[in-house]
Amino acid sequence: MLEIFGEQEVGDLPGKRGVWEIEEEGWKFYRIGERGLLVLIENRLLPVLNRNFNPNIGISLPSLVIDKGAIPHVSNGADVMRPGVVLVTGSFKKGSLVTVKDQTYHRVLAVAEALDDSERIEAAERGRIAKNLHHVGDKIWKAAASVAGSIG
Repeated sequence: MLEIFGEQEVGDLPGKRGVWEIEEEGWKFYRIGERGLLVLIENRLLPVLNRNFNPNIGISLPSLVIDKGAIPHVSNGADVMRPGVVLVTGSFKKGSLVTVKDQTYHRVLAVAEALDDSERIEAAERGRIAKNLHHVGDKIWKAAASVAGSIG
């Protein structure tokens, strides 16, 4: 899959070989090849959390690993708070996309925007550190399920 999360100009995508634009329930999705599915949110391209697409999302983006107490909050769309983060993996800058994973199984629960650099997040003891942009079970996730079903 192309490494374009958050970086690619959306206008450059439609019409490129191997790229399809799909509108579903008011969201613009971009299918990249056979295994990639992106969604346009706040003028950024984010990988969609769907088991049929983006199987390596947990590997391709840096991550914030959260404890059991933070899981229900993040899974319901809350932003990521520092006390709930047990591990920061990878190096990233403020504004970068990161995955949010559970501590036990390291499953990706959300895609978020880092509100600070990784070094500062690791040093912080409290506060909001990432803005939740897309999480499992949200409206985008549900619309993506329809997209995935329609394109096989």
